[in-house]
Amino acid sequence: MKVLHIKSDKFLDGSTWRRQGLDIIKGTKPLQYTSCCWDFKLDDINDVIGGKIFLHHTKNKPSYVGGVVTKIEEVTLSDGTKRADRVKFTFISEAEGKGAEWRGASHSMAWNGGLVEV
Repeated sequence: MKVLHIKSDKFLDGSTWRRQGLDIIKGTKPLQYTSCCWDFKLDDINDVIGGKIFLHHTKNKPSYVGGVVTKIEEVTLSDGTKRADRVKFTFISEAEGKGAEWRGASHSMAWNGGLVEV
């Protein structure tokens, strides 16, 4: 099974902190999320469907959410971003998705661990 660990920052939204690019799909049971808009090429990351995704604030802290990837979609940003073609992950949240240690690339510039076989 393939897994993907991603560093996902928080940002201030009014009086609360939000996780950048993470949205709950309302009314889903079990709970599902989308996470957007990541700088991957769809062909390079498609193998994670059926595998797991884990989101971390930093590489040296355990994941705060994660689960089974059910869908990956291409999205195109229109805000003038240099690399406008991105991907959005949809995943089913799992209890073991929280607290997972980082796997994969961990050098200082790594914002994701790459696809790791477990």
